Amino acid sequence: MNHLEAVRSILQVAASSVTAATILNHVASRKNLRKAETVRRLVQVCGNGTKRAAVVAVLRQLEASGFGKVIVGRRGHESRFEWTVV
Repeated sequence: MNHLEAVRSILQVAASSVTAATILNHVASRKNLRKAETVRRLVQVCGNGTKRAAVVAVLRQLEASGFGKVIVGRRGHESRFEWTVV
């Protein structure tokens, strides 16, 4: 995926919902990049009334676009999204 395709994909995901736009704005505003973001933290960032399922749906869109992978929490580990380098 080249940079133009990546930007188009991110814009499509961001336009899909308010939750998606909030998550992507949060990630863009970070000073230190993280390899992974927990679902719990992203639900907190999105604020009151945001359903966990809505956050996971956005992360699945990002995964389908090639930006990372959704890791389901097992054995005490939290569910998270691990970013790939684009």
